[in-house]
Amino acid sequence: MAAVKEVDILAKERENPPFDEKCMVDFLTGSSEMTQFKRDLMQEVDELHDGSLDIMIDDDEYDLSMALPNEDHSKAEARVQTMAMLRLQYSKLMEDAGVSVKKRLARMELMSLYDPSWFTRNGIHFGLWLNAVQGQGTPEQVAEYLPKTLMMQVFGCFAMTELGHGSFVRGLETTATFDVDTQTFDLHTPSITATKWWIGGAAHTATHAAVFAQLVLPDGTRPGVHAFIVQLRSLEDHTAMPGIRIGDCGMKMGRQGIDNGYIQFNHVKLEKSALLAKYCELSTLGEYVAVGSKQMEYGALIAGRSIMVTDSAVWLKAAVTIATRFLTLRRSGDPMVNTPKDTEPQLIDFVSVQARIMPLIATAYALNFTSLYMQRVASPEGLKDTSEPEEPVRSLYGDDDAGEMDAEATLRDLHATCAGLKSFATWATYYGIDTCRQAMGGHGYSGYSGLSRMFADFAVQCTWEGDNTVMALQTARYLVASFAQLKAGGTLVGSVSYLNSLPRINQTKRMWKIDEKERKKGLSQIRSGRIQVLLDAFRFLLAQRVEHVSLKYEAAKTRIRREQRALVKRRKKEKQQLRKRKGKQAVADFEEYEMPSEEAIHSEAWNNLCHELVDTSKAHCYYVMSCTFVDAIRMASQSEDPEQRKLVGSLDTMCRLFILSSLSNWTDWFLATGYMTKLHFFMIKDSVANLCQELRSFAVVAVDAFDFSDSILRSPLGRRDGAVYDAYFKRVNQDPRNSQNKPEYFESQIQPLLKSNL
Repeated sequence: MAAVKEVDILAKERENPPFDEKCMVDFLTGSSEMTQFKRDLMQEVDELHDGSLDIMIDDDEYDLSMALPNEDHSKAEARVQTMAMLRLQYSKLMEDAGVSVKKRLARMELMSLYDPSWFTRNGIHFGLWLNAVQGQGTPEQVAEYLPKTLMMQVFGCFAMTELGHGSFVRGLETTATFDVDTQTFDLHTPSITATKWWIGGAAHTATHAAVFAQLVLPDGTRPGVHAFIVQLRSLEDHTAMPGIRIGDCGMKMGRQGIDNGYIQFNHVKLEKSALLAKYCELSTLGEYVAVGSKQMEYGALIAGRSIMVTDSAVWLKAAVTIATRFLTLRRSGDPMVNTPKDTEPQLIDFVSVQARIMPLIATAYALNFTSLYMQRVASPEGLKDTSEPEEPVRSLYGDDDAGEMDAEATLRDLHATCAGLKSFATWATYYGIDTCRQAMGGHGYSGYSGLSRMFADFAVQCTWEGDNTVMALQTARYLVASFAQLKAGGTLVGSVSYLNSLPRINQTKRMWKIDEKERKKGLSQIRSGRIQVLLDAFRFLLAQRVEHVSLKYEAAKTRIRREQRALVKRRKKEKQQLRKRKGKQAVADFEEYEMPSEEAIHSEAWNNLCHELVDTSKAHCYYVMSCTFVDAIRMASQSEDPEQRKLVGSLDTMCRLFILSSLSNWTDWFLATGYMTKLHFFMIKDSVANLCQELRSFAVVAVDAFDFSDSILRSPLGRRDGAVYDAYFKRVNQDPRNSQNKPEYFESQIQPLLKSNL
C-alpha cells in the first residue's frame, strides 16, 4: 500500500479549522498574558535542551544537562537530576518573583508535567513545610524559619504519615512527652508502625521536618496531635542528628526523583520552642490551653485541591494530545469506503477508537474550565495577583439558584465540593492516561511514548492529599447534610440548589423534556436544543439520589440502634437467667453488652452505604464540571471579540459530549425512576457516537489548542509536526545501551545457555 508522509497527514487535518487556534489557546489559559507566560517557559525548556539557557547559578561545576529528566535514568541518577533541576528552577522562580505571580503559576502548571519529581520536591519545601510553619507557628517561629526557608538555608519536609497510619491523623503513634524538669519534649517512635513513612525529602535532602506527634502532658493526658520543628541533619556535614534514624523507602511506582524516606526517633530531646504554638499555650508547669481554632480557612483548603484539579487538567490535556496526534497519523487495516485507494485507514477513523479518545478530549476541556473557575474563586496563597481588582464571584448555577450567592457562600459551597472534585478529576486523568496508552497499541507501552511514564508518575495523585474514596465521601457528607437542612425547612443555594426541587418532583412525575416519539426530533433537541435540558437531567438525578441515600442513611441508623438495643436487652436477660440458675458468684465475670455510642452507630451506617455515597458524590462533581463548561460557553458567546464568539460551536460540541457521556453512567437510574424511557436511552447512546464523529473532524485542532511544545510533552510520538517515527527511533538510540549487539551479560548468562550449560 502507498505510504503517506506523516507530516502531510497532520497538516491536512489542520486545514480549514472551525476556530482560530490562538484565540482558543487564550480562552483555555484565561488570558493572552498567561498564554505568553507559558510560551516563554516552553522556550526556556527548549533552551535547556539545546544548552543555551541563561541561568543565575554561581557554580562552575553546574552542568545544564544534569537537569534534563530522562526515561533511561536509574533511581540514583533521577535523584541527582531532580536536585539539579531544583537548583535551576529556584533561580528561575526568583526571576519570576519580579515579573508576575501569573508567571509563577504558569511555571508550576507546565513544570509539574515536564518534571513531576521536581514539582513534588519543590512543593514539599515551599508548600507543605512552609505552610506548616506559617500556618501553625507563632510570629516568632515564622520570623526565624521563613527567611531560612526562602533562601534555602534549610530544607524542610512534612513528617505526618507513619508506617501504620495514613490519613487517620488522630491515630498517629509518635509521641512528644513534655518534661517539666528539663523543659524539653521527649520525641519517640514507640513501635515499628510509628515510623514516619513516605516522607518526601527525608531520605537524602531535608535538614528539618515538621513532625506530627501525640503531645503527652506531665499528667499523662493527650490533647491531640501537634506539630514540632525538628532538625534532622547537621547543617555542617549533613549527618543525622543524635537519636534520629533516617532511611530511603526504596523504589516506587513513579517519581523516582523524590527521596521519600522513613524517620525513627529514639527519645530525641526537643526544646520547648520546637512546638508550633499558634493554636496552643503550654506553661512551664505543663499546663495546656488551646487557643483559637485549628480549622483552616476555606480558601486554603480549596487552594491545595484546586492545584490538583489543575494538575489533572494539564496531564489529561497532554495525554490526549499525544494520543490524538499519533492515532491520526497512524494507519492500519484494510481500506474503508472513504479511505484513499491503496491506503490503510487512519486509526482515528475507527469508531472504537473515537469512542475512547473523543470523550477524553471533552473531559480535558471540562477539567480546564473547572480549574479556571477554582482559581478565580480561591487562588493558592502566593499565586494571587493582587495587582488586579478581584472580579465578583458569579454563581455557576444561575437560574437554578434560589437566591444570589455572595463570595463567602460560594467559597463554602466550593469547599464542600472540592474534595470530591480532587477525587474525580484525578481518577478521570489516571484512567484517561491509560486509555490513551492502550489505544496507541504497542508503541503506547514504550517508556518513550510519554504515556507509560505519565501513568506511573500520576498514580500518586489518587492517594496523596487524601485518598480519593475518602475525599469523595467528604463531599457525600455535605450532600447528606444539605438534604437534612432542606428537611428542616431551609433553602439551599449553589451547587446543591437542585434539592429545592424535591417537593415538586415528589408531587408529580417528571420526564425528560426530549421528544421520545419522534426520534429525529429528539436527537435534534439533544444536539442543538437548550443545553440546560441536559443539565436538567443531572439535577433530577441528583435530587433523587441525594434524597434516596440520605433516607437510607437515616433508616440504617435507626435499624442499627434497634439491633443494638435488642443485643443489650438480650445480654441483660442472659445475665439474669444465669444468676437465677447458678447464683450471684456465677455472674461476677459476666460481661454485659454496652450500647455503642451515637458516633459508632453513625459510622456503621455510613460504612454500609459507602458505595452509593461515592457514586452520588461522583454525580454531583460531574454536574459541577458540566456547569463550569456551560458557563465557559456563555462567556464565549457574550464576548465582544468576534473570534472568541466563533469558539462557541466547537465548545458546544465538546460540552454536550462530556455531559451525555457523564449521564450515561446513570441511565439505569433514569430508567428506574421513569424520568427517561428506553428510547431516550438509545438516543443518548446514538448522540454520544454522533458527537464523537463531529469532534473527530477537528480533534487535532482541539488538542493543538492545549498549546504544548514538543519539549514539554517529552514524547516523540506526540510531535506537532507528525515526524514521529524518525524522532522515536532517534530517541530510542540516544541511550548507547539500546544499540548494543552484545550485552554485558552475554558471557555470564547467554553464552552458558547457548552451550547448554544450564
